[in-house]
Amino acid sequence: RDNLAKGYYSVYPLGAPAGAGTSPNLRVVTLNSVIFNPNYGGFTGTCVSPSVRQDDANGQIEWLRGELQAARDAGHKVLIAMHVPPGVNGYGSWHNPDAIVTNWKRKLDYTGSDAKLAIYRGQWVQKVYLQLVAEYADEIVGTLSSHTHLNGIRRLRDCSGKMTELDLSIPAVTTDHGSNPALKLFSYDSGFELTGNNTHYASEATGKDWVPANVFSFADNYPCARCQSGDNLIKRVAALSSDALLGGMMKFLTVGRSQTNSLRHYKRALDVECELPPLSTIGN
Repeated sequence: RDNLAKGYYSVYPLGAPAGAGTSPNLRVVTLNSVIFNPNYGGFTGTCVSPSVRQDDANGQIEWLRGELQAARDAGHKVLIAMHVPPGVNGYGSWHNPDAIVTNWKRKLDYTGSDAKLAIYRGQWVQKVYLQLVAEYADEIVGTLSSHTHLNGIRRLRDCSGKMTELDLSIPAVTTDHGSNPALKLFSYDSGFELTGNNTHYASEATGKDWVPANVFSFADNYPCARCQSGDNLIKRVAALSSDALLGGMMKFLTVGRSQTNSLRHYKRALDVECELPPLSTIGN
C-alpha cells in the first residue's frame, strides 16, 4: 500500500495468505503503467517533469521485481493487471496512421540503483518488464490490461523471442472506441492458471440488454481444433498460428458491434518484444 499515491499496489483478492507451507495463494499485482506511457501527466492536464517520470518509472520497476520475488519466496501465484499494455499501439498514431508507435515511451530506460536489476540498467523499461516476466514465469499466471477499450490479445516474448505469457485486453463498458459495452469473467485451475473466459456484452444502441445470449467464450473467440479440454489459455494460444490469432482477434475486436476497425497495426501489436520498432517510423 506504500505506493497507492502513485497508483500501484498489490492485493490478495481471495483473502490474506494463511502462512508458509499452505496451499498457493493469488496475489494481484496492479501496475500504474500510465507512468510508462508518453502521455504521463497529460491525462490530468498537469506537467510531469522528466526527472519525476524517470524516478517513478525506476521505482515501479524495482517494486515489481520485489513483488515477484516475494511471491516466489512465499510460493504464491501472481496475476498482473494494468491500464496501458506494453507493445505497439494497434490504432497507429492519430497524427500519422501509417506510423508505428509504442504504448510505453520508447526513450524511457531503467536507470535505478537496485542491485538485483543492475544487469538491466540502461535498458528500455519494456525490455526490463519482459525479462522480469520471463524470469518469474513460474509465478505469473497471466496479465490483464485495458486502454484500447477493445477485445485484444498480446503474446509477451522474452529477448530470445520465446512466448512467456499472454496479455488479455478487457473491453470497456463505455462505447466511445467503437465496441459494445462488455465485461469478462475468467475461470482458472487449482494453480490459478487462466483456463477460459466468457465475454458478456450489451446492445450497441442502448447499452442495455445484458442477456444470456450475448456472450462468447475464449474458445469461440480463438477456436483451436488441436487443443485439449482443460488446456490453459497460454497453451491454447501457443497451438494457434499468428494468422489464426489475428483472425480471431479482429472478428471479435469490437465485441459483436457492427462497426469494424481497420487492421492498421494489429498484426504488429500481436507480439510484445524486447526490441524497438524500426526507428525510421514515427516514435514516442
